Amino acid sequence: MIFKTDFEVSNLGIITPPTSSNSKIQGNITYISSSGGSSPYYELISPETASGVYRTASFSVKIPYEPLSYINYGQIIEVTASALQPTASILTFDMITGSVQNAGFEVNVYGNITPPTIYTASLYGNVVYSESIGNSYYPAITSSLTRTAHITASVPYGWYNVGTLISGSVTDLQENVNLYFVYLGRGSSQSSACGNINERFRLDDITLKAATAIYRENDDSLGRILFASSGYYSDGDVVRYWTGTEFTTINRCSEHS
Repeated sequence: MIFKTDFEVSNLGIITPPTSSNSKIQGNITYISSSGGSSPYYELISPETASGVYRTASFSVKIPYEPLSYINYGQIIEVTASALQPTASILTFDMITGSVQNAGFEVNVYGNITPPTIYTASLYGNVVYSESIGNSYYPAITSSLTRTAHITASVPYGWYNVGTLISGSVTDLQENVNLYFVYLGRGSSQSSACGNINERFRLDDITLKAATAIYRENDDSLGRILFASSGYYSDGDVVRYWTGTEFTTINRCSEHS
């Protein structure tokens, strides 16, 4: 008689035990060359193997009487079943960064960073932003520059290179910001800032009221445009508090004269 089974082994080495549609399996099933002891599985197959590896299950069946009145009805015989385990895949860097351009990594004109997103793998350590300040933001620039994020990830179970680290980088173009030289007052209080409009700074808008950032008059030794220090700043009309990275308040100098 022909024994029909649904024995299968996935590319992850997960075993679907054989069952027989026209006989009864007796006792335990032995999976030849498997791992895992009482919870058997098969090791992943290298992608270098052309089509995979055939796995073998050995077990006993009891010959049934039906449907053809077998003459060896009731006997226990040893049989084997084979299943092809397909090869596993290797996870590569371009696979973990997805289909989104630059893995979603962006740097806007003010140097604010949108971190890249990785898929399938687990981020190993922090993303490293080359030439950034404190690995948290970039300075504004007067000429566009390509910014780079370096990513290292750990390969999870389900891939042939499980447990290894894969690394790579993604880039984004930080566009230049248009800046305007202005004279402003600076102080530790609103009244002191409104009273002395005698220091030169740069804004990303022609008015302090509409600006979103304030920068030092001169670039540093590396050619970077740096934020002005924290404090109150005024153009004689409005006064705003600058934290060193953002504005938080806006008032009229006439209220503090």
